[in-house]
Amino acid sequence: RASGGYGDQGYPPGGSRGPRPPAGSTASGSGFVIAPNHVLTNHHVIEDAASIKVTNERRSTPGRVVFSDPQNDLALVETDARFDQFASFREGIELHLGEDVVLVGFPLQNVLGQGPQVTAGNVSGLCGFSNNAAIMQYTAPTASGASGGPILDSSGLVIGVVRAGLAHDQIRNSGSISENINFGVKGSVARAFLDAAGLAAQTAPGGPVRSRADIAREARGFATCIKLTF
Repeated sequence: RASGGYGDQGYPPGGSRGPRPPAGSTASGSGFVIAPNHVLTNHHVIEDAASIKVTNERRSTPGRVVFSDPQNDLALVETDARFDQFASFREGIELHLGEDVVLVGFPLQNVLGQGPQVTAGNVSGLCGFSNNAAIMQYTAPTASGASGGPILDSSGLVIGVVRAGLAHDQIRNSGSISENINFGVKGSVARAFLDAAGLAAQTAPGGPVRSRADIAREARGFATCIKLTF
C-alpha cells in the first residue's frame, strides 16, 4: 500500500496484510491501464477501500473493483473515464533470470511528490516464498506505494506486477542479511487473471532493447496512481 502508514514493504506473498486502516484515512498505491476503462493493481492495495480514484498525468477518474483474487494479490478496477494508452504484456510465459527490468509507479506520494517514479534492476529469482511459482523476484528498489505497478522488460512490455519488498528488519533480526529482494506477480499469472475476468490482455512479441528513459516516457501514459479513502 502507500503513504498514510500502511506500507507494502514486508507484505509477503501469501502473508497477512496487517490491520485494517481506520475509517476516514487515506493511502495510495500504483496500477496500470490494460483496457480503456480498466486498470490492474494489487488486491492488497484496494482491500477495505470505501472509495477509489485513479489518476495519472492525463486523467483523474473514480473507479470501482470489479474482479479480485486475494490469493494471487490482483484486482481489476473499472474506471468512469476512458484512458487512451494501455500497457502490453510480453507474449509467452518465459522469464529470463538476470534480464533487466524497469518499474514505473507512484510510491511515497506524501514524501516524493505526485509524479511517477522510475527504478531499474534485474530478475533475480523465478519463484517466491516456499517455491511459489506464481511469484518472481527482482532487484529494482521498491518503496511503499509502488505495489500494483508494472514490471517492464527491456523493450517496455509487462512481465509482472509489483507486489512487495522483503521485510528487512525481520530478516536482520533472524541473523541474516537481505538487500533489494522484492517480489512481483508473474505476467503469465496476471494474464490468466484478466482472462478469468473476461478481458483479453494486449500482448506483443519482445522487441529491441530500448533506453530506460524511452521506456519510462511511454509508461507514463499507462501507469496510474490509485488513491484510496477508507
